[in-house]
Amino acid sequence: MVPTVATSVIPSVMGTVAMIKAIATMLLSSFSLSGLSTAGVSALAYATTATALKVLGSTGANACRYLCAGALKAIPVTLIPRVFSHTKMFAGAWSFIGAWSLPIIIAAIIIVSNPD
Repeated sequence: MVPTVATSVIPSVMGTVAMIKAIATMLLSSFSLSGLSTAGVSALAYATTATALKVLGSTGANACRYLCAGALKAIPVTLIPRVFSHTKMFAGAWSFIGAWSLPIIIAAIIIVSNPD
């Protein structure tokens, strides 16, 4: 049985983010994520969620980008190199996200695709 939601209920942005992040985590778990820390998997899930919400036009996309950056900073130094510029920008994050871009994009496409 499919649960129904009352039409007068408007989901919050963080509720939407949590729901899509749970779907993203489930989809990303089908890829080989062995060797990644919990923070790494969380960063990938937030990146996927931000991508999906951006396509859907939700305001939660910006929040997910910041949550992804926070998760990337929590990854142990041995897993990704941390290169800081004079602005203290976390440049090692781009190499990490770039390496996992295919699973991120595939999961985001699955989330936003309409089966109808």
